[in-house]
Amino acid sequence: KLDFYRPLQIPEVWIWENEALQVFIFENEDYRKSSESHLLPGLDIGLIAKFADYPYTSDALDEFEKALG
Repeated sequence: KLDFYRPLQIPEVWIWENEALQVFIFENEDYRKSSESHLLPGLDIGLIAKFADYPYTSDALDEFEKALG
C-alpha cells in the first residue's frame, strides 16, 4: 500500500488494517511506522482506533467526547 504513496511523498499515511490504525511517516525517501502523528501532535491514535468501528450515533459521539476529557 505504501508503494502507491511513496512517489507522491505524502508526509503521513494512516492505514486501518486488521482492526488497528497504523501511522507511517515519510522520511529519507521511505515510510517508517510511527506511534504518533507528526501532523496532529498530541492526538491519541489508540483512542481514534478504539472508536473507528463504532456506529455513528449521538451516544457514540458522547462517549468519544467523554474519552477526550
